[in-house]
Amino acid sequence: MKRTIVLTGGGSAGHVMVHEALMPLLHAWDVHYIGTHTGIEREMMRKYDVRYYAIAAGRLRRYVTWKHVREPFYVCAGFVQALRLLRRVKPHGVFAKGGFVSVPVALAAAVLRIPLIVHESDWSPGLANRLCAPFARVICTTFAQTKFSSGRVVHIGAVVRASLLRGIRARGLASLSFSGKRPIVLVVGGSLGSRSLNAAVRNVVPQLCAHFDVVHVCGKGNVVPHVGHDRTYVQREFVQGGWEDILACADVVVSRAGSNAIWELVRLRKPMVLVPLGTSSSRGDQIENAAQFARDGAAFVLPEHELAQQLVSMVHRAYDERTALVRAMEAMDGNTDALDQLAQLIESVCTQSNTQEASK
Repeated sequence: MKRTIVLTGGGSAGHVMVHEALMPLLHAWDVHYIGTHTGIEREMMRKYDVRYYAIAAGRLRRYVTWKHVREPFYVCAGFVQALRLLRRVKPHGVFAKGGFVSVPVALAAAVLRIPLIVHESDWSPGLANRLCAPFARVICTTFAQTKFSSGRVVHIGAVVRASLLRGIRARGLASLSFSGKRPIVLVVGGSLGSRSLNAAVRNVVPQLCAHFDVVHVCGKGNVVPHVGHDRTYVQREFVQGGWEDILACADVVVSRAGSNAIWELVRLRKPMVLVPLGTSSSRGDQIENAAQFARDGAAFVLPEHELAQQLVSMVHRAYDERTALVRAMEAMDGNTDALDQLAQLIESVCTQSNTQEASK
């Protein structure tokens, strides 16, 4: 009989990447996912054999709005829904990746005494994970310096999707109709906060395409026709299949600074220009992430307010100094077994806890 596990987290692609990395290692488990009704996690889980449940979730907004008044009611509704779901599913454990949907699920797991494992990718923990931490049996961190005020913290390093390591450059070139004779710049805006980055890239397409072929992943509904030249500038809303092949093509990547995305680029040894989300639209975690990689010499950082003036020159700099960037990535990417460690830890925590419960 298969053991059962519930995965939860969402709101951005970064909160689902670790779940995606884990999926091939959970073949012996009956996997369920608790997310939001409209979050990107729902779409990302469609390709897996996962039972998906949507619940209400509160949200912290970084601006004054009357919507703050209703958020506690969403959290309470989500808790009741999560409690009912967990009672019905009876999982051996819950793995929470962050995002506010994970908070009511963690509370419900605590009430039902279901083992909870929390994973934090960023340099400093997000609010949702800080709220979940007191109920967790184990908190896994990507950065050794990440601190929590409570709970058992285990530093495991960067969890990277194994599928990304199997990209084939020739296949990616064919999908983009690029010849491969010129260096290729990949621009990724992310699922959130892509508007300013998209606009900055389109404003400098002629300058970029004078030296590079450019593939621009701009997000759903954000493709703008008649920009640049079809043979040197390619737009995609999302890349559903073959993402690993497109990554294999890239000589420089311009990206937001979510920790999971950065670590994937480090593992692939891709020279990076990081454009972190500012504090007006985030808690500043991307600024912290980007600063750490810049200190280690593994990336260049381009603040959002300098995008228009510095994007082209920064891309050239990353390409010209790619050898030094790759050497820095090699020096900092020591632990490549984090995914296996995480899977083993989940197995250990869930097995040990349920064995103890059965013996009572």
